[in-house]
Amino acid sequence: MATNQGSPASDAGQDASVDTGSEEAAACEASTRLCGDVCTALNADSANCGICGHACGQGQNCCSGSCSTTCTLLVSSLSATLGPLSGGTFTTITGAGFGPGAKVSFGGARVPAMVVDANTIQVRTAPHLEGKVEVRVAQGADVAVRANAFEFASYGFEGPWQKINMTSPRGSYPGVSVIKDGRVLVTGGRTLSNNTSLLNTADIYDPSTNTTSPTAGNMAAARVFVTQMTLLTGKVLIVGTDNAYVANPNAELFDPATSTFTATAGQPSAGQNRAFATMLADGRVLLTSQTTAGALVYDPALDGFSPVPGAPNGAGYEPVLLQDGRVLLVGGSPLEPAYIYDAESGSFAPAGPSPNADASTSIYRGAQRTFVMPDGRVISVGGYGSKVIALFDPSKPHDGFVTAPYSLAESLHYTSITVMGDGTVFVLGGATTATGDCGGTSSWVLTDMVERIDPQAETIGTFDALPDAAMDVGAVTLLDGSVIAGGGEVCGGAPTHPYLYFLKGKVPSVY
Repeated sequence: MATNQGSPASDAGQDASVDTGSEEAAACEASTRLCGDVCTALNADSANCGICGHACGQGQNCCSGSCSTTCTLLVSSLSATLGPLSGGTFTTITGAGFGPGAKVSFGGARVPAMVVDANTIQVRTAPHLEGKVEVRVAQGADVAVRANAFEFASYGFEGPWQKINMTSPRGSYPGVSVIKDGRVLVTGGRTLSNNTSLLNTADIYDPSTNTTSPTAGNMAAARVFVTQMTLLTGKVLIVGTDNAYVANPNAELFDPATSTFTATAGQPSAGQNRAFATMLADGRVLLTSQTTAGALVYDPALDGFSPVPGAPNGAGYEPVLLQDGRVLLVGGSPLEPAYIYDAESGSFAPAGPSPNADASTSIYRGAQRTFVMPDGRVISVGGYGSKVIALFDPSKPHDGFVTAPYSLAESLHYTSITVMGDGTVFVLGGATTATGDCGGTSSWVLTDMVERIDPQAETIGTFDALPDAAMDVGAVTLLDGSVIAGGGEVCGGAPTHPYLYFLKGKVPSVY
């Protein structure tokens, strides 16, 4: 049986098919397990490597329970062996023979990986369908595989939504991200629905106490429409300042160990206003912006940014990491085609039309709305004043995005979206009507509606409404399947909301 998040794998090679409690199993020597009616050395049997019935591939031998083309490359164990279908689980692979350029996949899905040393790789899981999967490490031509080393499970959730106070109101898309220890960093935002009250402060939400507390230090820049990414190093990359659509070219890192912020050694060449980000398979971060053409890559090893040669010469592209390790770039308007970027070769290939759901001005897209689903397809939800849901199948890239046979109940502006632990997609709040300037006199109608998309069943329905009608909330799914939606605001210069919305998750009871 798989262990819970963060707990060590007690016996990554043992499987439920092993009957260790029977008289026959007891008769096996300590170094063997009963497979059928035969005592088998799972550490060395290429027909039953690691678990009963798992046969090594051609050219592979069973070495210490890991199938390997060379017994110098091994996958021994994982620090966390269970996670939700939405991905995002940080786990450490222990083994041998790891080096620069190692490629890691879970059940065939490439995942971001950082080699720490010859025995350690830090990874973050990608969304995946339910079940136990093999973990594969490729080091050049050599391959090591550990069978049933990680399990993706459907994590539930239960209402009602709770309000958790923050140290300050945080409207206008504060940054919200899960850090490696399971806590949540909430940065920036603004106290009033205008461009005069931006914040450089931050809170930490602790799921063990269900409370927030201020970080020890403040950010160097006040920020709204914040984009942040938890790196495999454990630090959090933060970009994006927005004051009347003006962004300064600055970035900083949050260190959970000290609860403080420091500027990155190298800074972006241009401001990243309303930026989008995805982690590449090698642990670097790809950044795009709604106001700056092209793309940048942040390299944690160099602590700096560099432009991406050949990137589409347009603003508003949204990147998302596909399960094969490439990146889909979704155009900021229906006039822009989608592209697939291969970071290893540095090439871009057309991928059919982008979702035909955006306003012609890409700046109004708001927060991220394009995500990889557990089955590997990509979902794009709504747009500025759109209810359309579109799907992209990487196996048919030239088809581009195809309109789904279901849609949102309302055409929404500035909504927030997150993939849940069971693989469904939540759409949180937003504005159903947006006329005029939200910072001044306006006619904006907000909603508290939460819609739940089930892409597998091809259905959409409602869930418990948020406690308030709100837009511009920053949402994220936690490691236990819970959801945190930070901040949110109204319009006309009114105060923004000083609390998080919290929806409790449920780890499957069998674990």
